[in-house]
Amino acid sequence: MHAFFANGTNPSACIVLETGLITFSLPKNFYSWREIFATAGAAGVAFIRKFEADKIGGATEGVYFDGKRYWLKSDDGWPDITKEDLVMRLRHRGQDADHKSDNTSEVERALIHIQEHRRISGVTPFLFKSEDVVRMNGERILNISTAKVAEVAETPQKWGENFPWLAEFIDTCWDESPVVCVEGGGPQPAKDVFLAWMHRFYTTAMQGALDKGQALFLAGNTGVGKTLLSTHVIANSVGGGTDATSYLMGDTTFNKNLFKVACWEVHDARAKEDIKGVRGND
Repeated sequence: MHAFFANGTNPSACIVLETGLITFSLPKNFYSWREIFATAGAAGVAFIRKFEADKIGGATEGVYFDGKRYWLKSDDGWPDITKEDLVMRLRHRGQDADHKSDNTSEVERALIHIQEHRRISGVTPFLFKSEDVVRMNGERILNISTAKVAEVAETPQKWGENFPWLAEFIDTCWDESPVVCVEGGGPQPAKDVFLAWMHRFYTTAMQGALDKGQALFLAGNTGVGKTLLSTHVIANSVGGGTDATSYLMGDTTFNKNLFKVACWEVHDARAKEDIKGVRGND
Protein backbone atom coordinates (compact mmCIF):
# COMPACT_ATOMS: atom_id res chain seq x y z
CA MET A 1 0.00 0.00 0.00
CA HIS A 2 2.93 2.31 0.72
CA ALA A 3 4.08 1.89 -2.88
CA PHE A 4 0.72 3.06 -4.13
CA PHE A 5 0.92 6.37 -2.23
CA ALA A 6 4.61 6.91 -2.99
CA ASN A 7 3.81 8.88 -6.14
CA GLY A 8 1.52 11.29 -4.32
CA THR A 9 2.61 14.65 -3.04
CA ASN A 10 0.31 14.32 -0.01
CA PRO A 11 -0.43 10.70 1.00
CA SER A 12 -3.09 11.80 3.52
CA ALA A 13 -5.11 13.82 0.97
CA CYS A 14 -7.78 11.26 0.11
CA ILE A 15 -11.33 10.25 0.95
CA VAL A 16 -11.99 6.60 1.75
CA LEU A 17 -15.13 5.13 0.18
CA GLU A 18 -16.61 1.64 0.18
CA THR A 19 -15.67 1.31 -3.48
CA GLY A 20 -12.19 2.84 -3.32
CA LEU A 21 -10.35 6.12 -2.75
CA ILE A 22 -10.91 9.66 -4.00
CA THR A 23 -7.44 11.24 -4.20
CA PHE A 24 -6.20 14.80 -4.66
CA SER A 25 -2.48 14.40 -5.30
CA LEU A 26 -2.31 11.41 -7.66
CA PRO A 27 -2.76 11.24 -11.46
CA LYS A 28 -6.39 10.07 -11.15
CA ASN A 29 -9.15 11.35 -8.90
CA PHE A 30 -10.52 7.89 -8.10
CA TYR A 31 -8.88 4.50 -7.60
CA SER A 32 -10.87 1.33 -6.97
CA TRP A 33 -9.76 -1.09 -4.29
CA ARG A 34 -8.97 -3.49 -7.12
CA GLU A 35 -6.38 -1.11 -8.53
CA ILE A 36 -4.97 -0.34 -5.11
CA PHE A 37 -4.51 -3.93 -3.95
CA ALA A 38 -3.02 -4.86 -7.32
CA THR A 39 0.03 -2.80 -6.32
CA ALA A 40 0.68 -5.22 -3.45
CA GLY A 41 1.81 -7.97 -5.81
CA ALA A 42 0.50 -11.53 -6.19
CA ALA A 43 -0.99 -11.63 -2.70
CA GLY A 44 -2.92 -8.44 -3.33
CA VAL A 45 -4.21 -9.68 -6.70
CA ALA A 46 -5.31 -13.01 -5.18
CA PHE A 47 -7.09 -11.21 -2.34
CA ILE A 48 -9.00 -8.86 -4.61
CA ARG A 49 -10.01 -11.67 -6.98
CA LYS A 50 -11.48 -13.68 -4.12
CA PHE A 51 -13.15 -10.61 -2.68
CA GLU A 52 -14.72 -9.72 -6.03
CA ALA A 53 -15.83 -13.29 -6.67
CA ASP A 54 -17.50 -13.48 -3.25
CA LYS A 55 -19.12 -10.08 -3.72
CA ILE A 56 -20.42 -10.90 -7.20
CA GLY A 57 -21.58 -14.33 -6.05
CA GLY A 58 -23.58 -12.80 -3.21
CA ALA A 59 -25.08 -10.07 -5.39
CA THR A 60 -26.15 -12.49 -8.14
CA GLU A 61 -27.53 -15.18 -5.86
CA GLY A 62 -30.97 -16.25 -7.04
CA VAL A 63 -30.70 -14.50 -10.43
CA TYR A 64 -30.83 -16.34 -13.78
CA PHE A 65 -30.84 -15.31 -17.45
CA ASP A 66 -32.69 -17.06 -20.30
CA GLY A 67 -31.17 -15.03 -23.13
CA LYS A 68 -33.90 -12.37 -23.04
CA ARG A 69 -35.14 -11.95 -19.49
CA TYR A 70 -33.68 -12.09 -16.02
CA TRP A 71 -35.41 -14.18 -13.35
CA LEU A 72 -35.13 -13.28 -9.68
CA LYS A 73 -35.98 -15.58 -6.79
CA SER A 74 -38.25 -13.86 -4.27
CA ASP A 75 -40.65 -14.70 -1.48
CA ASP A 76 -43.50 -14.55 -4.03
CA GLY A 77 -41.91 -16.87 -6.58
CA TRP A 78 -39.84 -16.13 -9.69
CA PRO A 79 -40.75 -12.77 -11.30
CA ASP A 80 -39.02 -11.96 -14.59
CA ILE A 81 -37.42 -8.51 -14.53
CA THR A 82 -35.81 -6.15 -17.02
CA LYS A 83 -32.11 -5.42 -17.22
CA GLU A 84 -32.74 -1.90 -15.90
CA ASP A 85 -34.60 -3.26 -12.89
CA LEU A 86 -31.82 -5.79 -12.24
CA VAL A 87 -29.17 -3.06 -12.38
CA MET A 88 -31.07 -1.15 -9.71
CA ARG A 89 -31.24 -4.28 -7.56
CA LEU A 90 -27.54 -5.01 -8.04
CA ARG A 91 -26.70 -1.52 -6.89
CA HIS A 92 -28.93 -2.06 -3.87
CA ARG A 93 -26.92 -5.24 -3.18
CA GLY A 94 -23.71 -3.22 -3.04
CA GLN A 95 -22.44 -3.36 -6.64
CA ASP A 96 -20.93 -0.11 -7.94
CA ALA A 97 -22.12 1.11 -11.34
CA ASP A 98 -20.29 4.44 -11.46
CA HIS A 99 -16.59 3.61 -11.27
CA LYS A 100 -14.77 1.29 -13.65
CA SER A 101 -11.61 -0.76 -13.65
CA ASP A 102 -10.52 -2.68 -16.74
CA ASN A 103 -13.26 -0.74 -18.55
CA THR A 104 -16.08 -2.44 -16.60
CA SER A 105 -17.97 -1.54 -13.45
CA GLU A 106 -18.95 -3.97 -10.70
CA VAL A 107 -22.53 -3.99 -11.97
CA GLU A 108 -21.37 -4.84 -15.50
CA ARG A 109 -19.15 -7.65 -14.19
CA ALA A 110 -22.13 -8.97 -12.21
CA LEU A 111 -24.27 -8.97 -15.37
CA ILE A 112 -21.55 -10.82 -17.28
CA HIS A 113 -21.29 -13.36 -14.46
CA ILE A 114 -25.06 -14.02 -14.63
CA GLN A 115 -25.02 -14.36 -18.42
CA GLU A 116 -22.06 -16.77 -18.39
CA HIS A 117 -22.67 -18.82 -15.24
CA ARG A 118 -26.41 -18.54 -14.57
CA ARG A 119 -27.71 -19.11 -18.08
CA ILE A 120 -30.82 -21.23 -18.47
CA SER A 121 -32.59 -22.63 -21.54
CA GLY A 122 -36.12 -22.05 -20.27
CA VAL A 123 -38.45 -22.02 -17.28
CA THR A 124 -41.16 -24.39 -16.12
CA PRO A 125 -42.59 -25.57 -12.78
CA PHE A 126 -41.18 -28.87 -11.50
CA LEU A 127 -43.62 -29.62 -8.71
CA PHE A 128 -42.06 -30.33 -5.33
CA LYS A 129 -38.48 -30.39 -6.63
CA SER A 130 -36.14 -28.54 -4.27
CA GLU A 131 -33.59 -27.58 -6.92
CA ASP A 132 -33.73 -24.11 -8.48
CA VAL A 133 -32.31 -25.50 -11.74
CA VAL A 134 -33.24 -28.91 -13.11
CA ARG A 135 -31.42 -30.62 -15.98
CA MET A 136 -33.82 -31.92 -18.63
CA ASN A 137 -32.68 -33.39 -21.94
CA GLY A 138 -29.24 -31.96 -21.32
CA GLU A 139 -30.52 -28.42 -20.78
CA ARG A 140 -30.70 -26.27 -17.65
CA ILE A 141 -34.32 -25.39 -16.86
CA LEU A 142 -35.29 -22.97 -14.10
CA ASN A 143 -37.78 -24.48 -11.69
CA ILE A 144 -40.36 -21.75 -11.00
CA SER A 145 -42.70 -23.92 -8.94
CA THR A 146 -43.92 -22.43 -5.66
CA ALA A 147 -46.12 -25.36 -4.59
CA LYS A 148 -45.32 -26.68 -1.12
CA VAL A 149 -46.89 -29.56 0.75
CA ALA A 150 -48.43 -28.94 4.16
CA GLU A 151 -45.83 -29.52 6.86
CA VAL A 152 -46.03 -32.73 8.83
CA ALA A 153 -46.26 -32.81 12.61
CA GLU A 154 -42.96 -32.96 14.45
CA THR A 155 -44.04 -36.08 16.37
CA PRO A 156 -46.37 -39.01 15.51
CA GLN A 157 -50.05 -38.23 16.07
CA LYS A 158 -52.98 -40.45 16.94
CA TRP A 159 -55.93 -40.33 14.55
CA GLY A 160 -57.88 -37.15 15.34
CA GLU A 161 -55.23 -35.65 17.63
CA ASN A 162 -54.97 -31.91 16.86
CA PHE A 163 -57.46 -32.32 13.97
CA PRO A 164 -60.66 -33.64 15.60
CA TRP A 165 -63.15 -32.01 13.20
CA LEU A 166 -61.36 -33.25 10.09
CA ALA A 167 -60.99 -36.74 11.54
CA GLU A 168 -64.70 -36.88 12.34
CA PHE A 169 -65.58 -35.66 8.85
CA ILE A 170 -63.42 -38.31 7.16
CA ASP A 171 -64.82 -40.96 9.52
CA THR A 172 -68.45 -40.13 8.73
CA CYS A 173 -68.68 -38.64 5.22
CA TRP A 174 -69.04 -42.01 3.45
CA ASP A 175 -72.17 -44.08 2.79
CA GLU A 176 -73.51 -46.41 5.48
CA SER A 177 -72.12 -49.34 3.50
CA PRO A 178 -68.84 -47.76 2.37
CA VAL A 179 -67.23 -50.44 0.24
CA VAL A 180 -65.50 -50.14 -3.11
CA CYS A 181 -63.98 -52.79 -5.30
CA VAL A 182 -60.20 -52.70 -5.39
CA GLU A 183 -58.63 -54.72 -8.18
CA GLY A 184 -56.87 -57.77 -6.77
CA GLY A 185 -57.85 -56.94 -3.19
CA GLY A 186 -61.60 -57.33 -2.99
CA PRO A 187 -64.04 -54.90 -1.34
CA GLN A 188 -62.52 -52.36 1.02
CA PRO A 189 -64.03 -49.61 3.19
CA ALA A 190 -64.14 -46.31 1.26
CA LYS A 191 -62.35 -44.49 4.07
CA ASP A 192 -59.42 -46.93 3.96
CA VAL A 193 -59.15 -46.64 0.19
CA PHE A 194 -59.22 -42.85 0.42
CA LEU A 195 -56.54 -42.72 3.13
CA ALA A 196 -54.31 -45.10 1.14
CA TRP A 197 -54.76 -42.95 -1.96
CA MET A 198 -54.09 -39.77 0.03
CA HIS A 199 -50.99 -41.30 1.62
CA ARG A 200 -49.52 -42.13 -1.78
CA PHE A 201 -50.38 -38.71 -3.19
CA TYR A 202 -49.05 -36.70 -0.24
CA THR A 203 -45.92 -38.69 0.62
CA THR A 204 -44.62 -38.81 -2.96
CA ALA A 205 -45.18 -35.05 -3.22
CA MET A 206 -43.35 -34.52 0.07
CA GLN A 207 -40.45 -36.64 -1.20
CA GLY A 208 -40.18 -34.54 -4.37
CA ALA A 209 -41.08 -37.45 -6.65
CA LEU A 210 -44.82 -37.10 -7.25
CA ASP A 211 -46.38 -40.30 -8.58
CA LYS A 212 -48.36 -39.81 -11.79
CA GLY A 213 -51.63 -41.30 -12.97
CA GLN A 214 -53.66 -40.91 -9.81
CA ALA A 215 -57.40 -40.26 -10.10
CA LEU A 216 -59.93 -40.07 -7.30
CA PHE A 217 -63.70 -40.05 -7.97
CA LEU A 218 -65.88 -38.73 -5.14
CA ALA A 219 -69.49 -39.65 -5.90
CA GLY A 220 -72.55 -38.52 -4.00
CA ASN A 221 -75.35 -36.00 -3.72
CA THR A 222 -74.68 -32.28 -3.59
CA GLY A 223 -73.90 -30.81 -0.18
CA VAL A 224 -72.25 -33.90 1.29
CA GLY A 225 -68.70 -32.49 1.29
CA LYS A 226 -67.12 -33.59 -2.00
CA THR A 227 -65.90 -30.09 -2.87
CA LEU A 228 -64.83 -29.46 0.72
CA LEU A 229 -62.74 -32.63 0.71
CA SER A 230 -61.18 -32.07 -2.72
CA THR A 231 -60.57 -28.31 -2.53
CA HIS A 232 -59.96 -27.58 1.14
CA VAL A 233 -58.35 -30.82 2.28
CA ILE A 234 -56.67 -32.63 -0.61
CA ALA A 235 -55.62 -29.62 -2.70
CA ASN A 236 -54.43 -27.54 0.27
CA SER A 237 -52.33 -30.43 1.56
CA VAL A 238 -50.22 -30.35 -1.63
CA GLY A 239 -49.92 -26.60 -2.14
CA GLY A 240 -53.19 -25.86 -3.93
CA GLY A 241 -55.37 -27.00 -6.80
CA THR A 242 -57.32 -25.65 -9.74
CA ASP A 243 -60.50 -26.31 -11.69
CA ALA A 244 -59.38 -28.25 -14.76
CA THR A 245 -62.88 -28.85 -16.15
CA SER A 246 -62.58 -26.68 -19.27
CA TYR A 247 -59.29 -28.29 -20.28
CA LEU A 248 -60.33 -31.88 -19.58
CA MET A 249 -63.68 -31.40 -21.33
CA GLY A 250 -61.94 -30.04 -24.42
CA ASP A 251 -63.31 -26.50 -24.18
CA THR A 252 -59.81 -25.00 -24.20
CA THR A 253 -56.25 -26.04 -24.93
CA PHE A 254 -54.86 -23.46 -22.50
CA ASN A 255 -53.16 -25.41 -19.73
CA LYS A 256 -50.40 -23.14 -18.41
CA ASN A 257 -51.95 -22.72 -14.96
CA LEU A 258 -52.57 -26.46 -14.60
CA PHE A 259 -48.87 -27.26 -14.46
CA LYS A 260 -48.40 -25.04 -11.41
CA VAL A 261 -50.46 -27.32 -9.15
CA ALA A 262 -50.66 -31.04 -8.42
CA CYS A 263 -54.40 -31.28 -7.81
CA TRP A 264 -56.78 -30.89 -10.79
CA GLU A 265 -60.47 -30.79 -9.97
CA VAL A 266 -63.72 -31.34 -11.89
CA HIS A 267 -66.87 -30.39 -10.00
CA ASP A 268 -70.52 -31.43 -10.21
CA ALA A 269 -72.12 -28.65 -12.26
CA ARG A 270 -69.98 -28.89 -15.41
CA ALA A 271 -69.73 -32.67 -15.34
CA LYS A 272 -73.53 -33.01 -15.20
CA GLU A 273 -73.98 -30.55 -18.06
CA ASP A 274 -71.57 -32.47 -20.29
CA ILE A 275 -73.17 -35.83 -19.52
CA LYS A 276 -76.55 -34.40 -20.56
CA GLY A 277 -74.97 -33.02 -23.72
CA VAL A 278 -73.45 -36.36 -24.66
CA ARG A 279 -76.72 -38.23 -24.04
CA GLY A 280 -78.65 -35.67 -26.07
CA ASN A 281 -76.46 -36.44 -29.07
CA ASP A 282 -76.81 -40.22 -28.85
